[in-house]
Amino acid sequence: PAVWVQYGYAIVNADPRGIFASEGDIQYFGTTDAQDGYDTIEWIAAQPWCSGKVAMSGDHWYAIEQWFIAAQQPPHLCAIAPAEGHGNFYVDETVRGGIPRLDPSARSRSYSTHGAKIEDICEMAKRYPLYNEYWADKTADFSKISIPAYVTASWTQTYHSRGTFEGFRQIASKDKWLRVHDIGEFIDFRKPENILDLKKFFDHFLKGVDNGWEKTPRVRLATLDPGGENLTNRPRESFPQTNQTICRAYLRADGTMQPQPVPQADQVAYQADDSQSVATFTMAFSR
Repeated sequence: PAVWVQYGYAIVNADPRGIFASEGDIQYFGTTDAQDGYDTIEWIAAQPWCSGKVAMSGDHWYAIEQWFIAAQQPPHLCAIAPAEGHGNFYVDETVRGGIPRLDPSARSRSYSTHGAKIEDICEMAKRYPLYNEYWADKTADFSKISIPAYVTASWTQTYHSRGTFEGFRQIASKDKWLRVHDIGEFIDFRKPENILDLKKFFDHFLKGVDNGWEKTPRVRLATLDPGGENLTNRPRESFPQTNQTICRAYLRADGTMQPQPVPQADQVAYQADDSQSVATFTMAFSR
């Protein structure tokens, strides 16, 4: 509010079911959450202090929710700005790579003042290690999102990178922009220059301000240079880039990845259910 109200925006932070004093039990995304979001958007639009145009913004959990709610197509939702948020709870987080995540940290804390229950995601991963209707309900339908979108991503937020890029690629919006940054998601989200950039996007689509936003490069990438200086805000016309070259990398038992196929069968083993052991493979690039 300290940032946005001065620019003529009203901020609404809604407590989902079960959170703080909100009634009900806590859901992990899915249809119920999305439909509640739809109702919230439409309630906001009907308030006397609202112009009738509503947008969503936020990172991490607050980005994931945007995919699900926007796919419900609330009539008064005019734009979204998801930053670092996947849209597939099964693939990107809970049963990633086919391995159920069963450690206690996989459970979100219950921010409730009235003892609301919360889904036991670890138990559900045990019961349903394969994709089924339960997990399908926790997968956003990107194809149903057609409103303007300002998507922020990074190469390094391992929970969200794949899903955020997938969301940008699959949404049906003709007005969509992607910015890839090189720092922590919460730091990037709060940088003054990025807030002003987002304000320009919202001003254009919520207030109808002719501020030249449409001339903003559709894709702005960051190139990471370990040990050197990162290059940021590199304008591109599309993502994936048309001039990129896709290369295969083959895992080897010595812990490397090589461009040549493995000459004979081999194996690497690790403890898959202690939440600590890993198998690591490294590939070196000359440039």
